[in-house]
Amino acid sequence: MPGMHHDAPCDGCLGTRRCWICLGTGVVDRRQGGVDACARCYGSGKCTLCQPVSVVDLGSPYGLTTAYEADDDPESSAGSAG
Repeated sequence: MPGMHHDAPCDGCLGTRRCWICLGTGVVDRRQGGVDACARCYGSGKCTLCQPVSVVDLGSPYGLTTAYEADDDPESSAGSAG
């Protein structure tokens, strides 16, 4: 139809503008159970080929560790010996 604007389909998302890894949800299932933020779109759900996502690194929060980091840290269990 004349006057209608159509964007060309993107190679990654075929014009849906959704991330093709997580299908626009922003999360992916982990093998161990639960979900993680999609590494391709950084949890945005957007196709990164036709809508680039800006990522701002805020660093790591002071004093907080994840479960796998606490298991690897020998100092975290040093005080528990009795």
